[in-house]
Amino acid sequence: MVLPVAALCLALAGLTAPPPAPQPILGGAVVPACGWPTVVSVGGFCSGTLIHPQVVAYAAHCGDEVPWIRFTDAIEAADRREVVPEKCAVHPIGSYGFGTDFAFCRLPAPITDIAITPPLMGCEVESMLTIGQAVTLVGFGDSDDPDPEKVYGIKRFVETQISAFSWDEVFVGDATEGACYGDSGGPAMVQVADGSWRSFAVTSWGKPGCGAGNYFSLLHRGVDWIETESGIDVTPCHDSLGGWDPSPACGGFAVGDPGLASGSWDSCAGDPPSGLGASCGVVFDEAADITPPSVKILEPGDGSRHNGGADGVLLAVAVEALDVGWGTDKVTFRVVDGDKTLFENTDGGAPFVFPALKFATGLWTLEAEAVDRAGNMVRSERITFGVNVDAPAPPNEASTGDSTGEPATGDAPTMGEAGESSASGESSGGDTASEIGDDGCGCRSESGSR
Repeated sequence: MVLPVAALCLALAGLTAPPPAPQPILGGAVVPACGWPTVVSVGGFCSGTLIHPQVVAYAAHCGDEVPWIRFTDAIEAADRREVVPEKCAVHPIGSYGFGTDFAFCRLPAPITDIAITPPLMGCEVESMLTIGQAVTLVGFGDSDDPDPEKVYGIKRFVETQISAFSWDEVFVGDATEGACYGDSGGPAMVQVADGSWRSFAVTSWGKPGCGAGNYFSLLHRGVDWIETESGIDVTPCHDSLGGWDPSPACGGFAVGDPGLASGSWDSCAGDPPSGLGASCGVVFDEAADITPPSVKILEPGDGSRHNGGADGVLLAVAVEALDVGWGTDKVTFRVVDGDKTLFENTDGGAPFVFPALKFATGLWTLEAEAVDRAGNMVRSERITFGVNVDAPAPPNEASTGDSTGEPATGDAPTMGEAGESSASGESSGGDTASEIGDDGCGCRSESGSR
């Protein structure tokens, strides 16, 4: 099953000689045709898990140069489904030993005929992650098969348990049950109370050789980064912080015994996927939702003045969006000049948080738009604020004097300091503030980031 690649073990142990040959893994079994279908081969050198119809999670130490993802029982089997990923990324501080060994590949189209094993989140983490908890490991790594042609590259599984917690990692397995080379990135999975399955950890590292147990990075700690970088909500029952927030996609998970399947990879047959989930709260309400959400800009305040230096001032934009029906799906805020949009950014899931922007001296106008999960859309009232100048008083407040501000002018967003801008809000940036001023605005946030 799964340990990290040999080089990682060497680095950890401070060795310069080649590592010892892998020791046998005991207790594992070959997966039958179509068994554990969400576990995939990542480029032939690591394992991974389909945690969303369009997202495969694996380990950062496997790298981001992934030529293909294979849904199969054996890496080189003729019966397989191969997908070339649209994008792969590794965590910016992804490493074994620190609980950040996270990476993902985004697929070009959703896989709709395989029931996913989403991340363990929220109250599920609190109730399931305990010492002694039964877990299942699955991967394509080295085994103790006496046939040298079958040692590596065949999907196997083993049932073991959580042995310990260390920092942000969990230790799973022992001398008789565990993971080995090539299983890196593969999942540790648990079955929750309703019979459906969750992926709770990514196989990361262990001592040189196999058969001594392994350390895993806890997947729920990487969810916020995965959702930000992929632009996809991989936790359909929770928000990125673990709060219960079911959507219409909160269901359709692997259930029963995913290891007992049949058929070929063109049409795998197994237990029907789960219904709508209620593991941490009430089930998603399927009743018709015809009421749009409410949305308003909280910060900056309408009519407010913000003083800064000659180069402007750094301001965070806070938007409140509330929905009494299925819940708010996404929120977009825009910097506008009349009918012209100077900049916009979209957050694709609660909590709705946007990175700070640097505004130049002048008057600025913002608006926000919210869309709920039923597709109902609403726009906020526009607000105007001043940077180093007074802003007009809001309509419901008496004016205290003539405004000394002048409207700021700007073109469409331009390239920022460390990321390309786009009128749609997409960029290659992260959390660094963008600048908005007379020369336009530079984007530094991912469209749909959480």
